[in-house]
Amino acid sequence: MIVQGRRISGGALIAWVENSAGYCAAGLAVEYALENHYQLTTEVHRRRKAIMDELKLKGITDCLLID
Repeated sequence: MIVQGRRISGGALIAWVENSAGYCAAGLAVEYALENHYQLTTEVHRRRKAIMDELKLKGITDCLLID
């Protein structure tokens, strides 16, 4: 992944998957170097906002949960 002009690498493991009532959700366990934490969380929040803005335009309510 390129974040703020830097390549950041790491790994992810699917921690859980839930499929019920017509929707599917998944939880990821993400592993990366601690020095990249600020850049990654900033990028995740930026992308989440962009996705949510697009979904709102389509009339879809908030469905992304990030801890």
